[in-house]
Amino acid sequence: PNSNDTSSTNNDAAAATRPSHPAGQAAERFMAAVVEGNIETATNLLTPRAIEQFAAQGKRFAPPGLGTATFRIGQVDLPTPEQALVQCLLIDKNQAEGAAQEEICCMLRLVNGQWRVSGIAYDTGTSPDPVILSFEHLPPMDGGQGQQAAGAASPAPPARAAMQPQPPLQ
Repeated sequence: PNSNDTSSTNNDAAAATRPSHPAGQAAERFMAAVVEGNIETATNLLTPRAIEQFAAQGKRFAPPGLGTATFRIGQVDLPTPEQALVQCLLIDKNQAEGAAQEEICCMLRLVNGQWRVSGIAYDTGTSPDPVILSFEHLPPMDGGQGQQAAGAASPAPPARAAMQPQPPLQ
């Protein structure tokens, strides 16, 4: 089943329409925490396995904070009843009206009745395939940046310098 939830969500607009699907709502809370650089909230929205993986590497989830970004939640896709892919569109507030959006896909799993983030996928602009960063299967800390995934990705927007995703490890 799919849910074409195209709610406009902007972390600056409290009155914005909320995503209708619980997975979209969880992704919205996660992205708000990432944009704000709120480590505690973002970490609490990860799957238990993801939290274990960060701890096993002696790291913590540390979202970069994107002070000039706003976002909205796009499509929510449910490949299985326990998995969701949520489109998150980042917009740099410093870009001109109509500027390209940065697309990130939040990967979520249903854990004990709650949607939790298990990873993200994003386009680097240097490869036809998106980078998939599974927080549940972190790459070794030797400079690896996730696994390359087969499949189509949206073209990379040109205005990516201010919003280039950074590895969420410290």
